[in-house]
Amino acid sequence: MKTSNQNEYNFHYNRDERLSMPNAPKLNYGPKQSIFKRNKSLAIILIDIAIILVVFSFFKIFLELPLHVDENNGYLLSLSGFSTNEEVIVRIKIEKKDRDAATGIANITFTTGNSTLKISCDLPQDLGTVLEITDTIAVSEKSSDLTAEVHINDKISDLIVDLNDN
Repeated sequence: MKTSNQNEYNFHYNRDERLSMPNAPKLNYGPKQSIFKRNKSLAIILIDIAIILVVFSFFKIFLELPLHVDENNGYLLSLSGFSTNEEVIVRIKIEKKDRDAATGIANITFTTGNSTLKISCDLPQDLGTVLEITDTIAVSEKSSDLTAEVHINDKISDLIVDLNDN
C-alpha cells in the first residue's frame, strides 16, 4: 500500500491472510507419517540392501562347496567316510574337470584320530573321468573327524568329513 507520500511504503502482516493464499505452505498437525512415506529414497535404499543380502545368503548357503569337496588344479575332489568301532572306511573321488588340468601323481594323506593312511595314485587323464579310491584305516581310538590332505603339483587341498553324520 502506498501512503500519501509517494516515496514511502507502509506494509502490514496478517498471518491468517497469508496462510489463506493458494501458494501458502500447508501446516499439517495431523498424525505423523512413517519415515518411509516421508523419505522414499531411504525406503528404496533399504529395500535394495535387503535384496542384496538375500541374494548373497542364497549363494553362500546353496552354492558354496562343502568342506568335503574341493577343486585342485582342474580336478574335483570329494571325500566320504564311514566309521565302525575298529576301522574307518574312506573313499575319495578325483574327477578331471578341466581339459588343461595338470597330470601326474596325487599324494593323499588320510587322518582320523592318531591313525594315518598315505596313498599315491595317478591322476585321471581323460576329461570327465572319475578315479575312486576306497580303503580302510584301522583305528585305536574313535574320532569324529576324517581329514584328507591332497597334494597335486604343489597345491594342497584339505578335505574334512564329520564321521558322526553317518
